[in-house]
Amino acid sequence: MTRNQPGRAGRWRVRAVWLTVWAVAGAGLFWAASGIAWSEVRAALRGASLSWILLATLLNFCGLPFWALAFRQFIPSGEPRSLPRIAGVLALTMAAIQSLSVFAGGAMAAWLLVRRAGMSTGAMISVITLEQVSTGVAKSVIVGVAVLATPAPAVLRAAGATLLTAVGLGLAALVWAAHSGEALRGIAARAGGGPGRMIAHFAEWTSHLETLRRPARFAAGIGFTLVRRSMEVLAAMCIQQATGIPVSPGAALLVIAALAIATIIPGPPGNLGIYEAAVVAAYSWSGTGAEIAVAAALLQHVAYLIASLVPGYGLFAWWRIRGEPIALR
Repeated sequence: MTRNQPGRAGRWRVRAVWLTVWAVAGAGLFWAASGIAWSEVRAALRGASLSWILLATLLNFCGLPFWALAFRQFIPSGEPRSLPRIAGVLALTMAAIQSLSVFAGGAMAAWLLVRRAGMSTGAMISVITLEQVSTGVAKSVIVGVAVLATPAPAVLRAAGATLLTAVGLGLAALVWAAHSGEALRGIAARAGGGPGRMIAHFAEWTSHLETLRRPARFAAGIGFTLVRRSMEVLAAMCIQQATGIPVSPGAALLVIAALAIATIIPGPPGNLGIYEAAVVAAYSWSGTGAEIAVAAALLQHVAYLIASLVPGYGLFAWWRIRGEPIALR
């Protein structure tokens, strides 16, 4: 019992930090909401075009197959590459992320890639790592285009520069590791003992970073990831049309760029509140009235959540009806 006390204390400290962050964010949202004419927000929601909202939802649905195609590019040779199974894993992962947290989604992805998609543990770790890097690259591109194409606020420019630097350093380190397997094995042999074994294990893992040794495949993965993000930009433009905001690719880019930055740090389930705050801030910067911006943020988030939750929960229900286990081995 005594040995568990430090671990429990650490977990409670982490929870306390997150609760404090969410409480401060909630207080900020409450303060901002107090100055909004909610009757105008309700009027904007009632007057929104259902057909354009449905089209926005459909565009968000289209993100899943492109995500699966990108994911498939990062799988090393000799590992299972079934696109339907990958899409199923990602659908459940997204549902877990939106329902619980990014950490729960990551844990589910790791478990399902091994137990359902049939990957080895080393390949699973490398694929998830490369997918995260590709997401960072895509976010950097979206933010960069938004900064260059629109009068973006200084905070977005600074955050974009920080993101680009972090992603660039991470990618450079992975590229080095992908091409340094033999050198690392030599270092491990000379080091010997515990350090040598650790380096040898790392060198063995770098063999799974095959995609980084094949630039065309890695570029294809980045391309599919960018198409997925572009679906979100098009969906934002549909919400503009639905709510009467002048349709503007620049404003839609600014919205998705703001979301890319705001959702880097894990927040509450579904990023409730954080998502709306980022969209409202972007539209307010573009000159849209607060009430219309709030209506657009709510509708855009609903369209995104439906597309994120329905495939995963629908697939899970289908497996239960058929009596098919989630894990196949």
